[in-house]
Amino acid sequence: MEIPSMKEIRRIPLPYKDGGSHGQMRCFRLSRKGTILLASMQFGAIMEIDKKGVVLRHLDLPGAWGVEELKNGHILGCSNRGMVREFDEDGRVVWEYDWSKNPNYKNISTQKAHRLKNGNTMIGNWFNMWSSQNIDPNNPDVQAIEVTPEGKIIWELSSWKDPANLGPSTTIQLLSEAVNRKKFHF
Repeated sequence: MEIPSMKEIRRIPLPYKDGGSHGQMRCFRLSRKGTILLASMQFGAIMEIDKKGVVLRHLDLPGAWGVEELKNGHILGCSNRGMVREFDEDGRVVWEYDWSKNPNYKNISTQKAHRLKNGNTMIGNWFNMWSSQNIDPNNPDVQAIEVTPEGKIIWELSSWKDPANLGPSTTIQLLSEAVNRKKFHF
């Protein structure tokens, strides 16, 4: 689709397994090369797909939920299991952070990860509001963290009370990054 005109440019077939639509795909990004980066929970991977629907790369990431292309051409993907991985052009994991292994946090379901200009990574967490788990007001779940390349947590965000109750947020948009909506295609 071309935005804002909403004109359809092309249709691209995507990989699919039977078993319901909910677990298929969570995030798409258009790469600078014009390929599609796809986070697929169903395949447990980040996939790069060409304009004809051919899978060019399959990067292993169980529970893949979010994906973005970094300025250096690497792919940053995150998993609803707390894992964030950076893959180089050859598909090798060059950086990894597993938030779920940190005993200080509970209910980790990573949804989005963004590489910041300072080289750190901001990671967003989603809390499943439909589960039987409740938010403990004395020790509420963390909604986002910033982590260094060495794995040190710089800050954490936990805002569950009004007037700034973020609730079970899934994503964070960085306002410091401009988007030209007139040249935006997907």
